[in-house]
Amino acid sequence: MTDQGKAPPFSETLPTADLDWSAGDAVRSAAFGDVYFSDRGGLEETQHVFLAGNDLSARFAALDEGGIFTIAETGFGTGLNILAAWQAWDDRGHGKGNLHVFSVEGFPLTAADFGAAQDRVGRCWPMLAPYAERLAVAYPALTPGVHTIYLAPDVTLTLALGEAGTMLAEADFRADAWFLDGFSPALNEDMWRDDIFAAIGRLSAPGTTAATFTVAGTVRRRLQANGFEIEKRPGFGRKREMLTAIRPDTEDLQDDKDRAGRRDEPAPWFSLRQLHRPAIEEPVHIAGAGIAGASLAWTLRRAGRKVAIHDPAGMAAGASGNPAGLIMPRLDLGDTPARHFYRQAYLHTVRLIEQLEKETGTDIFASRGGLMLALSPEDTDRHRALAASGILPAGWLELVDSGRARQIAATDMTLPDDALHLYLPQAGTIRPPRFVAALLRDVDIAGEPAPETAGVIIEAKGSSAIVPGDGHLAASLGQIDRLDMPPPACAITFGNYIAPLGGGVVTGATYDKAPAGYGKLPAPEPDASRSRRNIDAASMVMPAIASAPLTDARAAWRCVTADRHPVAGPLPDLAEFLADYDELRTGMKGPYPPATWRKGAFTLTGLGSRGLVTAPLCAAMISAMITNAPMPVSPAVVAMLSAARFVVRDLKRNAG
Repeated sequence: MTDQGKAPPFSETLPTADLDWSAGDAVRSAAFGDVYFSDRGGLEETQHVFLAGNDLSARFAALDEGGIFTIAETGFGTGLNILAAWQAWDDRGHGKGNLHVFSVEGFPLTAADFGAAQDRVGRCWPMLAPYAERLAVAYPALTPGVHTIYLAPDVTLTLALGEAGTMLAEADFRADAWFLDGFSPALNEDMWRDDIFAAIGRLSAPGTTAATFTVAGTVRRRLQANGFEIEKRPGFGRKREMLTAIRPDTEDLQDDKDRAGRRDEPAPWFSLRQLHRPAIEEPVHIAGAGIAGASLAWTLRRAGRKVAIHDPAGMAAGASGNPAGLIMPRLDLGDTPARHFYRQAYLHTVRLIEQLEKETGTDIFASRGGLMLALSPEDTDRHRALAASGILPAGWLELVDSGRARQIAATDMTLPDDALHLYLPQAGTIRPPRFVAALLRDVDIAGEPAPETAGVIIEAKGSSAIVPGDGHLAASLGQIDRLDMPPPACAITFGNYIAPLGGGVVTGATYDKAPAGYGKLPAPEPDASRSRRNIDAASMVMPAIASAPLTDARAAWRCVTADRHPVAGPLPDLAEFLADYDELRTGMKGPYPPATWRKGAFTLTGLGSRGLVTAPLCAAMISAMITNAPMPVSPAVVAMLSAARFVVRDLKRNAG
């Protein structure tokens, strides 16, 4: 067995809400004995407590062009609070700014219950029906972690599914307003714990407000202990009082001791506390118009930032210009940042492509479904462990035998009789140039480099010069080949891949090391020997490929890292890093100062062969860093992708 086959079957479970629909005029939690909302006055209570309690209408109206207003919520539930805030946002009287909502939920509704709840909201309050319909469609597949959902061009929901204390401890944003809406403290005391209020304090800035329906003494005291001044106000309906709170404007309470609410505080060399965030009016220049640059442009434009893209080769000129590419996940065993990042990136990109297809009327997917084949007993062992681990949501992964795999692919394949394969219905083959074009619609691409005076530059092209240190970035040459033959019904991976495209197939891809001097190499040309290797590998699985006519081939460079993870985020100030962390060579434990980053310098590179899947989430992460919006990934993932990891590794390797 392989090492991965021996890994413990780490399993993730996400408990779902148990709804009681028999309460007549209310949607009730059977587990907690409390009400999500009542048909009679549910919306009005939300508007009174959370919208008026945080003075949202006036604050929305006062937001400037490019500004972000962030609402944070404890207890997403049926989403009614978000629907009411979204409607109020649309009613603000102008189109300035962006609304970002961060909401945490430990017991999410199933998709069926959530859809039924949205139908009920639409019937009770017809003015919310269009919002409820869009939220129901956007509701994510239920997996633990953070889900970034683009509800409208100026409205983004970050839905953190998992235990509230854990999710808030890993969160990174500054709230403008809090909706404290867990069930009653008497019925669900876990949502009102000390550590949760410590996290609320850490995630709040001077001027942050909060509102809640409860005036329980523990809630009042914990808000006060974390820097809030509180006020009792008249409650809604039969509730005599409610609570509002504000962080004072007179001092910045965001200091080191205030960060005690964060259980997952990153190492100082990954800390973003000293990151320079550019002014709203400052344009962001992006070098590269492939999937990385396009993802950055799309995400930053949604955040209200002006972007300029520079690429002398034009749009999708490199590997992003291949006629076919796969949207397939990397699946890892064990509780690691890699497992969570690659799973999250896959879910994020599938949702994004489906959204872009609706918005643009373009078919980006050429086919749906993907098979990961097991060609050895070790592969089968690993597939069993992955299926048992719950790495993907229900309905997103199926363990199938060889006979079923042939039925799914609708083609003859040479497979071991006792093998078990993974079928992923939501995976598929896409047309990468269409993906890039959909992300870059209405964006001009400049052929000249970004001006030297540009304040913010994101390198989104592979270059060994942009990451400090030697040997951390390299290039590989990837070649794909197109064959004229009846295609399988879905994409097939086995180390290489076979992808249906139109009336034929695309197979590949090679992974050949580039010669020295990458970054200045000319565009590669297809080679007959690489075509032969691709065809030979594919025909071992699908024999008919061996005799299929070769119609086309394409080669391109990929930028890869030594650890095969992308690089995404700010670039370290190398001189400061070497000075601040030189004692790592001696093994000194610290203390060390927080990281110093180059002003206005970011990168998204090293995407290797998985850029189509990983670039959109990496871009969302960088956009959040620049705009100070809620971070869509955990601190552990930020560290895993940081360019600083290479500097720190070099220092530690020289220890002693």
